[in-house]
Amino acid sequence: MNYTSGPFHTFTSSQDLLGDGSVVLLPTPGHGPSHQCVLLRMDGYELLITGDILYTLRHLAVDWVRALQFGGVLERQQVDSIRRIQGVRRALPTLVLVPGHDHSAYQFDHLVQLLKDGVLSDKERQAIKGV
Repeated sequence: MNYTSGPFHTFTSSQDLLGDGSVVLLPTPGHGPSHQCVLLRMDGYELLITGDILYTLRHLAVDWVRALQFGGVLERQQVDSIRRIQGVRRALPTLVLVPGHDHSAYQFDHLVQLLKDGVLSDKERQAIKGV
């Protein structure tokens, strides 16, 4: 993938798929060399689908909780990618993270239940932020 849309907050490159900022691909190597996250701009908030670079919301605390890693360059890239996600989360206060394998209350009680109709109301976003 060529990321030709320029920087996006803490990412040095990105790809704006539709040219309007509604769907942005972010390179997040680490789980694999060409892993990427998808940022969706919704009405009043953003969803960041992190795939396998961020297995659970807890793995956002990369200095304390690490997902399965194989060492070497991929491990360093994964930690760097997670730190970039942390930066985007700080820059976008309305961001909702959608980790790839979060089999916890965050995913099952909040994300799955609240996203089942495809959008999040203000009240639902506040409930997720409180988790």
